[in-house]
Amino acid sequence: MKKLYKVAILLVAMSLLATATMFVLANETDFYNESNSEELESPYVIDVTGILDHLFEPFEPIVIDASFFDTIEDYVQFREAERLMTVQAPAVEAYSRMMKHFRTTVDGYFQLVFPDNYAGAYVDYDTLVIQLTDISDEVQAFYKRLTGYDAPITFKQVEFSVNEVMDFGIQFVESIDVSIVSYGYDTMGNSLIIVLDETANESVMFYETFNLITMYTSVPVNLEMSEPINREFHDLETYIPIQPYNVQIGSLHGGTRITRSGFGNFSIGITGEIRGQSGISHGQGLLTAGHPFIGAPRGAVVTWGGREIGRLEAFSVGGRWGGEFQARSIDGDWAIIRLNHESRVGMTNRIQTGVRVNSWSNPPVGAIVRGSGQINFTFHGTVTAVNQHHPPNTNNPSDVFGVTRVQANGTSATNGDSGGSVYQQWGSVVSLSGIVTGGTSTRWYFTPIDVVRNYFFPWATNSYLTW
Repeated sequence: MKKLYKVAILLVAMSLLATATMFVLANETDFYNESNSEELESPYVIDVTGILDHLFEPFEPIVIDASFFDTIEDYVQFREAERLMTVQAPAVEAYSRMMKHFRTTVDGYFQLVFPDNYAGAYVDYDTLVIQLTDISDEVQAFYKRLTGYDAPITFKQVEFSVNEVMDFGIQFVESIDVSIVSYGYDTMGNSLIIVLDETANESVMFYETFNLITMYTSVPVNLEMSEPINREFHDLETYIPIQPYNVQIGSLHGGTRITRSGFGNFSIGITGEIRGQSGISHGQGLLTAGHPFIGAPRGAVVTWGGREIGRLEAFSVGGRWGGEFQARSIDGDWAIIRLNHESRVGMTNRIQTGVRVNSWSNPPVGAIVRGSGQINFTFHGTVTAVNQHHPPNTNNPSDVFGVTRVQANGTSATNGDSGGSVYQQWGSVVSLSGIVTGGTSTRWYFTPIDVVRNYFFPWATNSYLTW
């Protein structure tokens, strides 16, 4: 008891010292002056006011039971996905370690650069299957070093490498004049996968003709038909005037609704630290989808529950960028919102489904992932392709590179879920995988968190107090 009493005194003293320091810094920088139009340029000030009041506040996790679902079959699928994620965890970790070695800088941009013998990888229940054009002992030893010698991996020899397929595939895509939903490497087929727009007549005709031709010749290209991807944000039902600041502690949960003032609704991915070009913390913010901000100026207002919580710091959508810095990667569809002083108390590592993010993951093909957005509270699916490209079309005017495709198991992400949290869960580990980019009625896409981590550090593994 005496030890606990001493710890309490120490915490109070630390809080008073930090609060005093905060006010000294604030007074020197005029940070609290609401008329200061340069707030976005202010030095990073940590606000610890109120932390001790809520430090020992009991946390009641949300218990997701059958009442959350339309049918008992949906609930059974939800629980089975939970079980499979736990089974797959060691294989997913091995894949994430391998991808870390492949990510490098080319011409100033972060990119995945694959060895010439690498042909993709996928999860087969509890094992990571690494496809290679050469499975000699020497090559296998190289990949075992990347993934860890105790990793549950096996090897499979295939005909083409990722580099060979994509070199051919880019030329093939440029030679056809049809409406394309997405394209990229097909791991399971060891080929190029092109998803055509089923609502466009020229795409349907090309699909039928191509299938006739390939009955008699072998081409490393597979075609699929799909409705166009919906990357629009949810229309405002009614205009909500901006209210005075009143954000509760830890209330900015992943998946909850935010609004670009006057434009539309979308979802929070997670809160965390903004990173500048040098990787040094530049303040606190939240991560969401980028496409709602195409054409928006830096400083565009974002609201939550009718209250202004922050302003646009930067966004990137397929090389179109804006804000404080130019992204060093053309991959993904993401935006960073700098939280204002009053809203930083709302930061949390919690997703609205009740789980708390404490890690991150890079799911391979075959992995189960779960999402949460402001329209669909929870949805899940199986990763079917990674590093996919959405070319511009009439529905989506911007290119998007490096996204992951998910086959929905039941409910899919929909209009308004953009920016929402994508994660995996095994036991007490909840790994952030990315943020929702868009979807159709049967599949959805997300931007992997690895794409963003050079500019935004989520509170997934933060040492700060979270509630």
